[in-house]
Amino acid sequence: MFRRSTLIAPTRIVSVRLQFLGTGGSQPIPLPTCDCGVCREAVERGVPYARHGYQLHLPGIDAVVDAPEVAPENLVRWGVDSLRYCLLTHWHPDHAAGLRVLSMRPTERADSETFREAKRRTAPTLVTTRGVYRRGQGDCLGT
Repeated sequence: MFRRSTLIAPTRIVSVRLQFLGTGGSQPIPLPTCDCGVCREAVERGVPYARHGYQLHLPGIDAVVDAPEVAPENLVRWGVDSLRYCLLTHWHPDHAAGLRVLSMRPTERADSETFREAKRRTAPTLVTTRGVYRRGQGDCLGT
């Protein structure tokens, strides 16, 4: 569950700090059960030969760009402990397959709060364009 909100962009950005949590492309390496030379070398030598997909983090606004299936692992690996926004570029699985896990945030409920209200409060806000959102609805509905 992601929160809906209106994000008003600043009129001027002076600087933005970027943190690359992964730069390995659309699939992690090594792949399970693969015995090719690339995967064998990744198993034997580890990072940087072992890659966990791409991931871009913007620590100044507690945001990530996209949510590949390795996003949760990347965030833990690099010690990211706060996430307010997920900026989604498009709905392909290598960009969105980790959304379900990112929305499963642990919550401390207030006495007067339902579980759903707590999730809405703690889950990152999904930010995308109207066009990407509409295309995603069609993909999800099979249209």
